[in-house]
This record gives sequence, structure tokens and C-alpha cells, in this order.
Amino acid sequence: MTNRTPLAVFLYNRPLHTRRALDAISRLEGLEKIDLFIYSDAAKHLGHAESVRKVRAIAQECAAPHPARIIGR
Repeated sequence: MTNRTPLAVFLYNRPLHTRRALDAISRLEGLEKIDLFIYSDAAKHLGHAESVRKVRAIAQECAAPHPARIIGR
């Protein structure tokens, strides 16, 4: 049993929303007690591929200073 709280974030193809959400999470008090899981779906349409790539890059950047697990599908 751990005293850590799991937090799951689901991302798709909205880079601006991704940045805002992950920036807010990075400012959480007690972030060191959170196990952060970031899920990113693959592009469902060719037109979404670039946005999904940007979202994943933002997730990598924002997760780097924190222990976070990024799961891409």
C-alpha cells in the first residue's frame, strides 16, 4: 500500500488544451505524492496526425521534470 494518488490524463489532438492542463497539473501542491499517467491515443484520421504529434511532444516536455508515465496507443 502506498500513500501516492494515481492521476490519469487522457490526451488526443488538442495541443493548446494539453499545454494548459499539464501546466495546471505541474503547479499542484503535493505533486510529489501523485503517480501521473498520461494516455495519448493515436490519430484516428490523417488530418489529426500533426496535432497528435504536437500533443505527445508537449506531454514529453511537461512530464520530464516529474515522474510521469506516458502511454501512447
